[in-house]
Amino acid sequence: DAHIKAEVGKPLHIQGEGEIKDLRLKGTDKVPALAGINATFKADNAGGQVQMHVQDSQFNYPQWFEAPMPIDQLDAKLSWQVLATGWDWQISDLAMRNRDLQVQGGGKLAMPLAKPLALDLKMTFSTQRVLDNVRQYIPSIVIDGTEKWLKTAIVAGYVPKGEFVLQGNPSDFPFKNKPGVFDIRFDIEKGILAYLPEWPEARDVKGELRFHNQGMSGKVKSARIMQLDVTGGEVDIPDMLGETHLLLDLRTKGDLQGHMDYLQTAPIGRKLRDFMQVAKFSGDSDLRLKLDVPLDAPVFEKKGVSVDGLVNLHQNTFAIPDYDQTFTRLQGQVHFDEVGVQTDKATADYRGEPITIKAV
Repeated sequence: DAHIKAEVGKPLHIQGEGEIKDLRLKGTDKVPALAGINATFKADNAGGQVQMHVQDSQFNYPQWFEAPMPIDQLDAKLSWQVLATGWDWQISDLAMRNRDLQVQGGGKLAMPLAKPLALDLKMTFSTQRVLDNVRQYIPSIVIDGTEKWLKTAIVAGYVPKGEFVLQGNPSDFPFKNKPGVFDIRFDIEKGILAYLPEWPEARDVKGELRFHNQGMSGKVKSARIMQLDVTGGEVDIPDMLGETHLLLDLRTKGDLQGHMDYLQTAPIGRKLRDFMQVAKFSGDSDLRLKLDVPLDAPVFEKKGVSVDGLVNLHQNTFAIPDYDQTFTRLQGQVHFDEVGVQTDKATADYRGEPITIKAV
């Protein structure tokens, strides 16, 4: 229902309201496809508002997501003002849910006549279960190397809470030399992190992850790797635009035999496997492991993974039973990297006598 009033010498005056049912957006490279839109609206020369409702549909936007995102229900209120300087949009009461997650929030969109558009969007989100399809929700707008790692590394997880902020012109992402903020942060519980191919995965991960403009950082509060307890750690991708590197720093504690089993299972410990068939270890120990992993495939093929590891010994026992060799009360540190293993000035008891060990 529209009313149009025209008088000579005066601006056209328009006023209208109406209802739309089952509207389908076909979608383009820049506009997502969405079906089943029902809405009521009111508008006049100064602005207007739309109350939108979508049910049992899907959000299809290949530029951001590799698979269509199912929508059980989506509600939002949009209002706008027509000013001399341009259009101002307000998004409020936005709520979306499906079987995996729920999202709430709102924001503003300024469309000035002589300047680039500016978006100010703030959302909160959480998952409704432990997701085993996390890759479906990782947006493709992150850099290729980082996107590939994220979609293979984060195998599963439950997100009790998360926040998303986007401020500025979206086309300027990731805002390296331009004003704007892209910030996603969320807690994760019951996670499974396959941080590197062929390395034992971390399970029962509890921590937090943050994407801020061109960088990514995360904290691991606790986890399990094989029989080891992860007591803390950090994961970082400092620059997703340049030569992207994954920096991983993990701290674990457990039985020394468990640490040795972990290391021989990883690619760097393959040459230790014959030795591990005859060697026996016991007693508590802790491990600090730092990895530097190039995420660009050509760089990875050329440089490989840089490893910096340190095992702290706490009154441990090391034995080679077939050769009747036993070292007890081992104290000190064992350092290893991608090349080899060494210890300097470790102490132990050997056949009842105190000794100092230097080994490579």
